[in-house]
Amino acid sequence: MDLETTLLILAVLGTILFLVALVMSYKSWRWHTMLLVGLVFVAGAVATWMSVETLKVHQSWRGILFLDDLGDPDDPKLSIQFGGPMGLIEKTEKLRKENYEIEFGKEEDDGKREGGIVQLQSQLAEVLLDRGRLWNDAQPLSLSEDDVLILEVTQPKTYRIEKNVPLYIFEEKTFLEGGRYLGMFFVEEVIGNATDEESDPTPGGKVQVTLRPGWPISEGERNRLSASVNNRDLWRLYDKTPVDRHQAFAGLEADDMKIDEEEFSTLNREDRLRKILPPDSADEFIEDYQPFIKPVEFESIREFIKEYDKKNGKYPRDRIEVGVKFLEALPARQNDDEEEDLNFAKGQEVWLGIDDVVARRSVLELLDVSDDAAAKIELIDEEDSLRYSRKLRDYAYLFRDFYRKGQSHEFEISEKMGEIEGVKQVKAEKAKVIAQFREEKARLKNDSAQFSHEQKILESLTNSLSASRKAVDTALKKVRQETIRLGEELNTKQLKAIRDIDRRAPDPGTPAGAG
Repeated sequence: MDLETTLLILAVLGTILFLVALVMSYKSWRWHTMLLVGLVFVAGAVATWMSVETLKVHQSWRGILFLDDLGDPDDPKLSIQFGGPMGLIEKTEKLRKENYEIEFGKEEDDGKREGGIVQLQSQLAEVLLDRGRLWNDAQPLSLSEDDVLILEVTQPKTYRIEKNVPLYIFEEKTFLEGGRYLGMFFVEEVIGNATDEESDPTPGGKVQVTLRPGWPISEGERNRLSASVNNRDLWRLYDKTPVDRHQAFAGLEADDMKIDEEEFSTLNREDRLRKILPPDSADEFIEDYQPFIKPVEFESIREFIKEYDKKNGKYPRDRIEVGVKFLEALPARQNDDEEEDLNFAKGQEVWLGIDDVVARRSVLELLDVSDDAAAKIELIDEEDSLRYSRKLRDYAYLFRDFYRKGQSHEFEISEKMGEIEGVKQVKAEKAKVIAQFREEKARLKNDSAQFSHEQKILESLTNSLSASRKAVDTALKKVRQETIRLGEELNTKQLKAIRDIDRRAPDPGTPAGAG
C-alpha cells in the first residue's frame, strides 16, 4: 500500500468520525460553535489535501532528479544503454565532467592527458606569439604624397584589424618573382563592416584600412611602394615579422620554387636553396645544421677545437654545436642562488654549444675521457658530432635598427650636405674674390706696363736731364772759374787802382799826406 492510499483512508475515517461527533453533540453546542468546528474541519481537509499534493510533487521531482525519465528504472535496456538508471543530478554531473574534459583535457589510463580547449588555446597562443596574425590578398588602393597608404582587406573569420596596430607589409609574390618587403606601417583608420570592438568579425567582409609609415621612408622605398600600388600587386600583412627558424626551408616543395616536380627531384638541398635565396646569404642557410667531420688525426674534439681556433676556422666558435648523450642526469644551468633550475635526464640526446656550461663544467671538459671526474656525456655520433648553427635573426629588431641607422645616416648626410653647401658658398665667395683679384691683377699688369713705359720715358728724360745737367754743370764750372778769374783780375785791378790813387793823392791823415 502506497502513501497516497494510506492518507486517503485516513482522511475518509477522519471525515466519518467528525460527522459522527458533530451529530452526537449538535444538541449541546450552539450554532456558532458548530460553524466554527465545521470551518476547522474544512481547513484541516484543505491542509491535508495540499500536503498530499506536495508529497506527490516531491516524489515526482525525486523521480526526475535521481531516476531516468525515459521509462521504467528497472528496464534492462536502459541499464545497458546508460549504465543503470540515471536522474538529472547524475546527468548534470556527467555533463559537467564531460565539459571539464573538453575544456581541460581527458586523462587517459596511461597517465597522459588528451589536449582540451585550454591546451589548444595555449598552443594557438604559442603559434601566434611567434607568427602573429596574417591578412592575405590586401589590395593597395592609393599612396599619397605624405606616404599615407589606403588598402582594401578581406576581413578574417576570427580577428580584425584594430587601430594603431603595427603591420609589416610584404608583397604576395615570392622572392623569385620579385616579391620584396615594403615596410612597417601603423593602422590609422579602419572603415567598413565589423569594426566595432563589441561585434564579431564578418567573414569575407571588406574593410578599408588607412596606414601611416612607422618610420620616415627613403626615396627608394617610396618608389618601390608607388610601383607596387600602380601595378595593383597583392600584399600580405603581418602584425609581427615572420620568425627566423633553423627549419625554415626544411619543407621546401616544387611549388615554392615555381618549377615542376621532375626538375625539383633532380636538385639537391644546396641547389634548391641557391635558387630561392640571395647569393650573399645562401651559404649561411646551406651550411645551417650541417655536420662537419672531425679529422681522424685528433683523438678528441677538445684537441680539434683548440687547433681549429688557432687556424681561425671557417665557422665562429660560438656557432659550433656538438651532439651529446647524457650518461647521467645533470643540471642544465644554475641560478644566482646556486639552486638547480633545469636538468638533463639520463640518456637524453641534445645539441649543445661547445662553450656551454653544464654542472659548472664546459661541454668539452665533460667529454674529456682522460679526466675521471668528467666523461659524464658521450658523443651521439663519432663521425657527425659537430655542426654549424646559424645565428637566428630578429627581423623586427633588424628592421627597426635599420631605420634608426638610416635616420642617423640621413641626418649625417644632411649635415654633410649642409657643410658641402657651406663649402660651395665659401668657394663661390672665394671665386668672386679670386675674380676680383684677377681683375685687379690685370689692372695692375696694365698699370705695370704703363708704368714701365713711363719709366722708360722718365729714364730717357732723366738721362737727357743728366746729360743736360752735366753740360750745365760743365758750363757753370767754366763760368765759375771764369768768374773767379775775372773777380781776381778785378780785385787785382782795383788794388792797383787804389795804389795808384793813393800814390797820386795820399790820405791826409797819413804822414805822406801831412807833409
